[in-house]
Amino acid sequence: MTQPEARLQRKIQDVLRQAGAFVFKVHGSQHMMSGLPDLIVCYRGRFIGMEVKMPGNKPSKIQHLRARAIKDADGFCFVVHSTNEALRALRVVEIRTGS
Repeated sequence: MTQPEARLQRKIQDVLRQAGAFVFKVHGSQHMMSGLPDLIVCYRGRFIGMEVKMPGNKPSKIQHLRARAIKDADGFCFVVHSTNEALRALRVVEIRTGS
């Protein structure tokens, strides 16, 4: 991961925590399933994966597959490029779940 992306991930984690979410960073390794979202979030009882990308960057094919699996299990998964997009994702979850 590039330093700018790591800084962005830390900023996003901070704003999500300030909004009342539980969040942790997934550290990839040979023992971890590939393609998992960068951040795992629990917000108002809902499971949310967030793949953090620098503006202009897109998820890989395996990341798309993992996001689809999360959505198929009634979780939420978003690609976010900024703190504003991450907070918007929380609002989407609120609207869709009525919480």
